[in-house]
Amino acid sequence: MSTDSSAALGTTAPISFPGIVSGIDYNSIISKLTQLSLAPTTQLNAQIATLNNANAELIKINNLLSSVQSSLANLSNPNLFSTYQAASGDTSALTGTGIPGVTATPGLYTIDSVKAATNTSVLSSASAGHSITDNITTGPYAGQASNTVPLADSYARVVPQSGTSGNGSVTVDGVSISYNVNGQSLNQILQNITTQVDSHSDAGFLATLVNGVVEFSSSDQQISLGSSGDQGNLLNVLQLSNAQLLNSGSSGFIEGTANVGGINPDSDFNSSDSAAFVTPVTAGSFTINGVKISVSASQNLTD
Repeated sequence: MSTDSSAALGTTAPISFPGIVSGIDYNSIISKLTQLSLAPTTQLNAQIATLNNANAELIKINNLLSSVQSSLANLSNPNLFSTYQAASGDTSALTGTGIPGVTATPGLYTIDSVKAATNTSVLSSASAGHSITDNITTGPYAGQASNTVPLADSYARVVPQSGTSGNGSVTVDGVSISYNVNGQSLNQILQNITTQVDSHSDAGFLATLVNGVVEFSSSDQQISLGSSGDQGNLLNVLQLSNAQLLNSGSSGFIEGTANVGGINPDSDFNSSDSAAFVTPVTAGSFTINGVKISVSASQNLTD
C-alpha cells in the first residue's frame, strides 16, 4: 500500500490497492458502504427539519390563540362589550356620534334630506326707537347717554364713518375740522366745531344739540357747509346734508332735518315732527308673509 503524491497537496486520493489486480471497484464499494452507514443520520436530519417546521406552525397557532383569548377577555368586559360607535356614510353631508349613557340599537339608518323653510328675521338698526340723547341699554357704555359715548357706538341712525384716512374732516364756514367717530362723542364733536370756527372765522358761531336735533347758528356771518376735501359722512350723520340754509344779512342758521338718533316710537306718524322719520309716514297698508296690515297716520310705531 503506497501513499499517492496528491496527499501532499492537501487532497484525498481515491483508495487504491496496488499489487492487487482483481478488477474489483473498491471505491464504489466504499462509497455505498458510507451511504449505508450514514442513512440513519440523514433520516434523523429530515425528521429534525420536519419537527422544526411543525414547531414554527405551533408558534403561529399559539399566537393566534393568544389573540383569540384577548378578544374573549374584551368580550367578557361589559364596559367594552356594550360600547358602540356611529359612523356616517357621507361625512360631507353629516357626521354621526353616539350619545353617552344612551343604549344604541345597532343597524343601518338612512336619513332623507328634506328642505324646509328657514327661519328668517329682519332687524332694524339699533337706533330705531332711540333718541340720540337716550341712555345706552347694552354693551360697555350701558347707562351712559348716547350723545356722550363715541359717535360710532351711539344711537345715530346713520352709521358714522371717519373716511379712509383714519380721521374724518368737515368744513364749516371755510374752516376744516378734524373728527374721529371711534374716539369722540357727538357732544365733543359739536364742541370742537364751535371752538374751531369761533377761533378762525366766526366768533358768533354755535353748534348745539336741541331735543336730539343739531343746529348751527351764527350771529356774525352767513353759514357755509362742506368742501371737496371733506372726509367721512358727518354732515349725513347730523342730518344736515339736505337741510336748508337760512342765511340773511350777516347771520345764518341751519337745523337738521331729523333727530340724529332713531325714531320716536311713541310719536304718531302724523305728528308735527313726523316721529323723526326722514320720510313722513302716511296712511296705507303693507304686506308681510302674505298678511296685509293697514296703517293709520294717527298711529305710532308701538301701535
